[in-house]
Amino acid sequence: MTTALLKQGEPFPYPDPSSPATLPARLEANDKAILLDYWGDATIRDNAKFWAGSGGYPGAALTVDALELIRDRIKEAGHNPFALSALQSSSFRFDWRRDYISLDIGFSPNDHKKDIHMVGYPLVELLAAIGLSHARPQRQKKLSYRYGTVAGNRDNDFLLAPIFLRAALGCAELPFSQRFFHMELGWPGQKNQARCILDVIEEINLLKALTNDTINTWADDKNGPVALHLKQRLIPVEGEGAVIFPPTYADIGYNIDTLSDGTKVATIDSVGAQANRIEPIFKDPPYAELVPQIEILCGNEKVTTILDASHRLGDALIRCIKSDSDEANAFNLPQAAHDAFEVLKDRNDAGEIAKIAPTSLVFGAWDSRDTQAKLPRIVQSVIRAWNVEKLSRSAQYNPSIDYAELEVFTEAEKEKQEGDPKSPLAKRGFVHVPATGTNGGVIAKGGIERQVTVNLVALRRLEGKDGEELRRYVLGLSLVAATAPLEPFLRQGCLLVLDPDKTAKWSLVERNGKRTEVDYLNEDTALNYAKTAAEAFGVGPSRRLSFSNELAKKDANKDKKAKTKQKTT
Repeated sequence: MTTALLKQGEPFPYPDPSSPATLPARLEANDKAILLDYWGDATIRDNAKFWAGSGGYPGAALTVDALELIRDRIKEAGHNPFALSALQSSSFRFDWRRDYISLDIGFSPNDHKKDIHMVGYPLVELLAAIGLSHARPQRQKKLSYRYGTVAGNRDNDFLLAPIFLRAALGCAELPFSQRFFHMELGWPGQKNQARCILDVIEEINLLKALTNDTINTWADDKNGPVALHLKQRLIPVEGEGAVIFPPTYADIGYNIDTLSDGTKVATIDSVGAQANRIEPIFKDPPYAELVPQIEILCGNEKVTTILDASHRLGDALIRCIKSDSDEANAFNLPQAAHDAFEVLKDRNDAGEIAKIAPTSLVFGAWDSRDTQAKLPRIVQSVIRAWNVEKLSRSAQYNPSIDYAELEVFTEAEKEKQEGDPKSPLAKRGFVHVPATGTNGGVIAKGGIERQVTVNLVALRRLEGKDGEELRRYVLGLSLVAATAPLEPFLRQGCLLVLDPDKTAKWSLVERNGKRTEVDYLNEDTALNYAKTAAEAFGVGPSRRLSFSNELAKKDANKDKKAKTKQKTT
């Protein structure tokens, strides 16, 4: 070990040291040199100095001691540098295999120096010291640090530039797969002097893994996160800026709102429309086994299901289904639905609904014609276009032949009704009819977004005999619905796909507004969880029932009878 004077004008890595303890060390070999100076860092960064004493044993001396222990064996350790050990009395305290706290192990090795010799890993210590000259772990508390690495996998089995690796150590967010670790320290001697590493735990959290146990907490923890949220950027198949056609509504045409700043927002697919597109996925494998399949025979051949009913268990169709037999214990769907809604309304017990029509709990239902019981949507999805410009279009309808010439009607009748879209001949397609200035779609200059929310607060309010299993079951169905692939064809002129340049990520939203990205919430994860939850809860029985014309007529005439009774009284 020697000291060297700086050349005139040569910069020093930090302010003049107050003692030799903070002098940097310089490792040289041939024409290459590495500077170790992290322990003297005077910036706002934490210097991660774990050994004791500001004026104590110098870092440069620790460097020399470590080198002397392994100098003759470094080359042979190239295949496994982390295993190169030596008897070591002092160190930077970076390799926790050597360190200890006497109170934790029950005795002090210093009292048994003749019989106990501490083995350290000097090369690891040196490599760590070199690394800290360029990057630092993220200090959380005096005895707690967090650090990260770039995670290797089949997709990125290559070496990144050091600048990225250094940023990863400090837990910077990078466009690569990462792993994060939590490091706990302790006082091996007197408090506020030397620190040593006690434990290092990888953060297996929502960012990097998603187990059933983690998902269960979303359903079980009353003080847990309030929602899961996904924002997807969509584009027309024709490309960004292409014309798309929103739905048209009676009296207003397109539903376009103007915000206070003048931005125009168009509804491309409403919450209800999205729910009715998603729900039928539960009719087909692999999702069909997750819910009871209640088929309804309407007439001789037509078959529909509860999953096709727009208002689910609160739909008028449910009240028009006859019992599956004449037996005393026959299943009566209208009565079962009524009783299930009553139990929900009286005791907040959703168990019976979950056995009959669990997707009513997922997408919401309102028994507006009977009990008035309401179920909020747990899964809500909507598609909107931002900063839209509305277009118009015109067309001309021309009949294939001249029907007046063939004496189907007179020339006078033709002239009178031609051009009037409301005329009888125009309605039947016998005369020329122009259509001008009609809705011609919109161009979304601000993009098209689909927003999906899973309401975990509403989920956790569900009660029942097996409340925990019930909530997990409904959560599983909700996650399946929320992660299901987007139905791209909304209507003629509106075929949308995901924007490949805009990655969509799920976020877990806490009560304080904090958002945590959930990378591994996807279709497969959701399905696997839903299968486990469905097995634990027990899926209700599937049935094949029949529509009753008599029950439908009776229900349709209820309002008429009520009004007649009111007039009579």
